[in-house]
Amino acid sequence: MRDRSQYDRPVGHGHGSRRRKVGGQRSLAPMDIAMLQRSAGNLAVTRLIGLQRAGAVPGVEPEPTTVPRTRPVQRAFFGSSRDADVGATMAARRRQRLDHEYGPLAGPKRVKEESEFADDGDVRLNPVWYRLENIPPGLLLDRGKNAVWCFSVGARGEVLMGSEDITTVVEDEEWARLLTGMQEKDPTLTMDQLQLRLNAAGHPTIAAGFQPLGRTQVKPARVSGELRWNAETERFEINDQSGRYMSKKVRPGLERADAARWMTNLADRMAKHFGVPIGIKNMKFGE
Repeated sequence: MRDRSQYDRPVGHGHGSRRRKVGGQRSLAPMDIAMLQRSAGNLAVTRLIGLQRAGAVPGVEPEPTTVPRTRPVQRAFFGSSRDADVGATMAARRRQRLDHEYGPLAGPKRVKEESEFADDGDVRLNPVWYRLENIPPGLLLDRGKNAVWCFSVGARGEVLMGSEDITTVVEDEEWARLLTGMQEKDPTLTMDQLQLRLNAAGHPTIAAGFQPLGRTQVKPARVSGELRWNAETERFEINDQSGRYMSKKVRPGLERADAARWMTNLADRMAKHFGVPIGIKNMKFGE
């Protein structure tokens, strides 16, 4: 198991899923029982991602990774150095644009040892992990006004979502089915124990990335926070409440105008996807 102490101090720098109908509404795709069971068992994600790339597909011989020293190596290069320069320039411009629209990559300040690491030492993937484009638009209203969603914008501008309190986004029927499945392996498991095991997985489990063979890893993120219903304004609003990615220790010297631009861009993007107005709550820059 890896040394986890590195995550206790400051650091620098879609998936397809099945959906089922519940009362005429699409249910939360990550409520897939197998996925939740993996998270409940403190496993990371399935290790099937990237197996073909690694040459681990059954019946297919992997390509050799070494070349005998006695034979010269000839490498084919398609394109020109000018093409490579243009590609690098375009990538740099894209990073600059994303930095301007959603903030530069930063954090996390730390990862919680007690609840955000799996038994194998990898960071856990949030039990209700989603890409924004994969969330059924009606789900925001379907899960009610008590739901607390968390979000982080990734390196490529992808909006990643999950929940630190999944009791607010998982329905009772789904909890009951999950518990029944888990009790086949652990008959003594109670509902309270199951919910405790799955909760308290915050922003680092949402911003988590994937290594070539599918193992999860801690990743920096752009603007991060929460999506909640505001009873006073009677609308959904986003905030910047993520101490691990938005605090002054992580983003020293952050200008309010910059943070406001990031939040506005994200709110517009969410509103377009969900089909409902998304406001911005008074920002505190993750304090």
